[in-house]
Amino acid sequence: MENHLCIQEGPVFRIRELNSPWRSILHLGQRQVVKKSWQWANAADTFSFLHRGQVRLRNRPEHGKEQILLRIEQGCLFREVPFLHVSLLYPALFEAVEPCEVYDFPRAWLQDPKFAHDYPDLVCNLISSVGIKAGAFYCQLTERAEQSPKALVCRYLHRMMRDRAQPCFNPGISQSDLASHLGLHRSTVCRILKELRESGILGRFTPCKVEILNPEALGALCDIPRVSAPRPASPLFK
Repeated sequence: MENHLCIQEGPVFRIRELNSPWRSILHLGQRQVVKKSWQWANAADTFSFLHRGQVRLRNRPEHGKEQILLRIEQGCLFREVPFLHVSLLYPALFEAVEPCEVYDFPRAWLQDPKFAHDYPDLVCNLISSVGIKAGAFYCQLTERAEQSPKALVCRYLHRMMRDRAQPCFNPGISQSDLASHLGLHRSTVCRILKELRESGILGRFTPCKVEILNPEALGALCDIPRVSAPRPASPLFK
C-alpha cells in the first residue's frame, strides 16, 4: 500500500491514500461508477470513498474567477465534512477529473456511537485526515492573504522548478490551468508571464515546456526565505 500523501503543488494540495483503512468496509458501501465531469451535491445524506480515479474540489463564486482547492486521488474520503468547504458566497463542488469508482456510505454513521465502537480505527483515521485537510486549507488562506497575484504565480513556478530539480521542465498545465489553480483571471496570469519574460526570468511557457532562465530572480519575487540546509521531507506534507 502506498504511503499517505498530502503534497502542495502551488496553492493546490493533492491527497492520496489518506483513508486507505476504509477499504476494509467497502462491502458495506454502495458502489458507483461515474464518468468524467460528474458532480456531487453537498447536501447529500452520504459521503464517499474514492477507490479509483481523481476528483477535484473547486469553488464557484457568483462574481469572480473559479479556483481549484484540492485534488483527491485514490484511497481518500470526500464529502465527509461538508462545512469545511460550504459557503454562501463561495459555493464549492466536487467534480470527477476522470472516470471514477466510488463507494458511498450513510452520513448517519458519523454520528452513530455504535459505528464508532465497532470501527474505532476508522474513526481515528477520519479525524486524522480531516486535520490534514484543515491544515491544507489554512495554508491556502494564509498564502493568498499575504501574496500579490505576481508572487502567487512566481511561487507556483518556483515550486514546480524545485520539485523537478531543474530549470527546464514539463509543467503538465496550460496558462489557463495555471489561472484556475491560482484563482486568477487568465489575462492577469498572461500579463505576469509577459513581465517575467521581459525581465529575463522566464523563457517559454507551454503545456509541455517551461524555461526558467533566472531561478534566483524568480525566488526573490516569491519572497521565499533562504535556508542553510533543506528540510527533511515529511511523509504527509512536501
